[in-house]
Amino acid sequence: MATNIQIPVLPRLNSSDSKATQGEQSMINKKILAVTVTVMLMCAGGLFCFGYTISDTHAQQTKASEVLQTEAVALPQETIPEAEQFDIGNGNVYLAQYQYDESVHQLVLVRQSESDISGATLYLLEKNKYNQWHMIMECPAYIGENGLDKTIEGDKKTPRGDFSLSHAMGIKPDPGSIMTYTVITDSMYVCGDPEYYNQIIDTAYVAHECGSNSEHLIDYIPQYNYTLYVDYNPQNEYGKGSAIMLHCFGSYPYTMGCIAIAEENMIKVLQTVSNGSRICIY
Repeated sequence: MATNIQIPVLPRLNSSDSKATQGEQSMINKKILAVTVTVMLMCAGGLFCFGYTISDTHAQQTKASEVLQTEAVALPQETIPEAEQFDIGNGNVYLAQYQYDESVHQLVLVRQSESDISGATLYLLEKNKYNQWHMIMECPAYIGENGLDKTIEGDKKTPRGDFSLSHAMGIKPDPGSIMTYTVITDSMYVCGDPEYYNQIIDTAYVAHECGSNSEHLIDYIPQYNYTLYVDYNPQNEYGKGSAIMLHCFGSYPYTMGCIAIAEENMIKVLQTVSNGSRICIY
């Protein structure tokens, strides 16, 4: 027995329907193309801007570098001054010794005269930032009546050698001392007794009565109007010598062992020397 199978018949598009579909597809393709072109143009523009930015930044950096190089070349070079030469005899040994010592910025040199046993010349020198010495002052000075090489108390000699300076003080008010300055009072002595030998003491605070071998500082006018203590005999060995100072001129062309200069020059020394300064006597 035969079975009837029905095959569906697809609708046939007429020519007008086909043309409409093709038209729509064409429009879609055009829109896709337009979007694609727009995206490509935007990307290309971005790359161009990015490339321009990099190029421009590089150019600015190059220009800035050129300016810096030009300025560096244009800066004047600091000229190191020529070192001064001094006629100070054996004092050059001390200049060399302390040239690169950061703790010493000033030197006081005391050069004994070749023709006068108690005559001398004092030189005040200071270092600049290049560790070069330059002269601040040169002036006449007096030393011990019997010259140099002190060994005992009362020999009227000035000690030879290299010493520190301390205890800026004076009977007159502070003239502008760089180092701490003490005004001498009636109770101050350099003691000559064994207990406090070669020490500055103030009997208003120290229970001690200084003997006749001591120096009552306020009595020494004009010598102690301004003075700096020379640290000779720092161990305070009894009888070796005491009260060695750099001070003002007195009435005689010699001292009992100290170093003396004119008062105006002593003020200049106080206004120049700082802690760590040395006095070298030769």
